[in-house]
Amino acid sequence: MAQWSSAIPLPATLSATSSNAVSTKIQAVMATSGLDGDLAKALQILDIEAGEIINVGQASATSVRRCVRRRAVLHAASALAEYEPLISELRAIRFEIDGMKTACGRMMTQAMGVQKASGHLLEQVDTLQNTRRKITVRRMVHDAFLRRFMLSEEHTLALLNLEPADNNFFDALSQTEAVHGRCQSLLSLEDNGLGLELLKQLSQLQDSAYAKLYRWSTYQLKQAQLINLHSETQLVKAIGALKARPTLFDQCLEHIAYARKRQAAESLVQALVRGKNGARPIELAAHDSLRFVGDLLAWLHESVATEYEGLEFLVSSRQSGAAGSGGPRSVDRKKLTHLIDDVLSEVMPTLQRRVDQVFAHSDVSREVSLQISTLVHFYATLLSKMLLEESAVLRSLDSIEASAQRRFSQHTQALLTAVRSAPPVIGPSLATPDFITDLTADLHVACRILHDSFLAFDDRSRQLNEMFEVQIRSAVDLCAKASSEIEQPASSIYLLNIARLIERTLEGFNFANNAADIVSSIIARCEQLLIVDQSEHLMRESGVSSLQEMLDNGQRPDEHAHQIVRERLMTYLPHAADDLDRRIELVDERRRINNINKAAALKFLASLEQPGILGDLKYPSDQARLLLGL
Repeated sequence: MAQWSSAIPLPATLSATSSNAVSTKIQAVMATSGLDGDLAKALQILDIEAGEIINVGQASATSVRRCVRRRAVLHAASALAEYEPLISELRAIRFEIDGMKTACGRMMTQAMGVQKASGHLLEQVDTLQNTRRKITVRRMVHDAFLRRFMLSEEHTLALLNLEPADNNFFDALSQTEAVHGRCQSLLSLEDNGLGLELLKQLSQLQDSAYAKLYRWSTYQLKQAQLINLHSETQLVKAIGALKARPTLFDQCLEHIAYARKRQAAESLVQALVRGKNGARPIELAAHDSLRFVGDLLAWLHESVATEYEGLEFLVSSRQSGAAGSGGPRSVDRKKLTHLIDDVLSEVMPTLQRRVDQVFAHSDVSREVSLQISTLVHFYATLLSKMLLEESAVLRSLDSIEASAQRRFSQHTQALLTAVRSAPPVIGPSLATPDFITDLTADLHVACRILHDSFLAFDDRSRQLNEMFEVQIRSAVDLCAKASSEIEQPASSIYLLNIARLIERTLEGFNFANNAADIVSSIIARCEQLLIVDQSEHLMRESGVSSLQEMLDNGQRPDEHAHQIVRERLMTYLPHAADDLDRRIELVDERRRINNINKAAALKFLASLEQPGILGDLKYPSDQARLLLGL
């Protein structure tokens, strides 16, 4: 405010006369008001005019008001003159605004017309969009249906072209199987005509594809010089795919069997004459019967294992899930066994004939024959884990084993036949007959061979039991029949010594427990008979038996009878032990003689203690025990 008031100089008249009211008021306004530049200039002009008025003199207030109004009019006229161009501009603007309103009205009218016209277009656009969405959905459904229930042109071409079966073919065949399975679901629809038509087309396509696959497979099998199922992956895959057509699959297996049959025969000839994989020829071991047969059986086992490994995949199938799903495989062992038998059908007669030639030589010992029999049984057991029991290969091995067994048992059967026709005569020495000695020698050889073999415990036990039943049991029965014609105790001693010889032969072989139990029962029965006979002998020699007979008949012995028995008893007992030993001294073991006599003496003492045997006089039991050696 100080700057503005100092910047506007006051007129001299106002500054000189302090009592001038106008000047004072202006000065006050300027001093107290916040004036801008334009207002300051207006007040300055008013101050100048006021000065002019004052300088004129003491005019009347009316003159002053007139002058002021005149000046106001002049200023208003000046202002109007200055606003004239602005008014013209405003009028022009108003004119333009009116024109624009007119134009906008026309545009509004046109827009309403366009809106009415475009409403039909929008409805058509909505209709087209809805139609487009429906077509898109139908196309998606159509494409999905084609992918799920139809084969592509590439797959169809791969199945029907004349090219060899390759990965594209198998992929197309797998896709065909999958599509065929999915088409089955269409049959559950109310209108199943489409499903039937698709299944018909797919079935025709599958038949053509499998026919092509069968022709290609049989061609490959006929052209191949050496069928190796481990390297011919495409061929194996093709034959495996034919499992869906059992007839074609079986025919392919027949082609495989025919091709591998020829290879098996060639392999046997090579192993016999030239050797296989660097090994020495089998024929070079012809002088060693056991090794020769062992090499033949080893070749047979290797051949069966190779065929089994190569053909197992072909005849196996998934138990659950589709092919390639990783599920467990189920092997058709019956078909596999038949296939291996067919492959080896030309080899087995040759192999069996060569083994029979070994047995035809007279220099083959019975021990070697039994070793061969055990070896054949061992390989038959191994092969039975791969083949079924009705296999022709296993039947051939059983025949070879039976031939070896017959060779081993020829001498034994001859001995038994001779004994049956002319039973042995039991001499006073009760010596073990020679044929029993020979049989036990053969039994020991058999036990040693079985013990050294690779057979399982059950197989060893079974073979030994069969040999025991056929040979030893028959021989023991013949001896028992012969011993029944002689008196006791010789009869029991004869059988006891024979049974003990057999028992000693079986000792040390745990797989012979069943046979040993049978022999032990025979020994126990013979010992029991000897104990009873020795006890009865004591009763007879001591006279006690007469008293026992009277008591058994219901008679009461008198004092005289008791006295006779007491005297006889006192006379016999001091020599009873020696008498008992003399009667069974031909028993082979002294320990067994003592055990039998001890049991007989105890039985005799128990008879003496019965009421009424010795009357009122009791023979001292301690003295009796001492005399009997107890």
